[in-house]
Amino acid sequence: MRALLALLVVTVASAAEPAPGLRFVYAYPRVGAVDLRLTGPDGARAEQLALSAPGVTPWLPLAWPQGELTIRPAGQTDGDPLITAPFAATGRATVIVLQPADEPKLLVLADAPPTVPPGQAAFRVVNALPGVSPVTLKPRRPTGQQPGELAEQKVAYGAVSQYQFVEAGLLALRAVRPDEEKPFDWELTSLRLLPGVAYTAVLMGLSSPGSDELPLTLLPLVDRLP
Repeated sequence: MRALLALLVVTVASAAEPAPGLRFVYAYPRVGAVDLRLTGPDGARAEQLALSAPGVTPWLPLAWPQGELTIRPAGQTDGDPLITAPFAATGRATVIVLQPADEPKLLVLADAPPTVPPGQAAFRVVNALPGVSPVTLKPRRPTGQQPGELAEQKVAYGAVSQYQFVEAGLLALRAVRPDEEKPFDWELTSLRLLPGVAYTAVLMGLSSPGSDELPLTLLPLVDRLP
């Protein structure tokens, strides 16, 4: 199984931005652990070995303007990789390895979080649940927390919602998809959002809540600190 991807481009150009780099979220549990490598034109390499799902890498620095990404099952050195894609880098991005019905694919999120108003936090959600599309996200405050109406967002599989600003504190998310054959209604783990911080929360797992293979998981990533 091989997925040949179009050019993976990281473009967040600003003199004030951190050095170019990629951060990977692995949301493809059926393959098991994978080896992930970024190789530059001179043979230099950044890598994350035996990455399991759900998992996230640290920022992998890119000391080269271009190169190639390969993802293989952990320990495999021969045969076609699961994913191979050239990349060009001028900034930073989060790359999510998704699990569709047939073969893995990549969702690239530019590292350009918003400025967060005082006392608030920002969050967005990626729908990485195979077979659950679209899903409606219904944020709410847990009992005893700050009241207030929070906007709902509908997110397709392999897509990311808009950043939403809320008062910092505990936030619960309910994911719902009305469907006569495969209804989906799941209360997710609450997030504690800190003031001034921007988050990306990756909703991953298998389409059957409570599965022993990979339970439904909400993986929070910090996009920007105060």
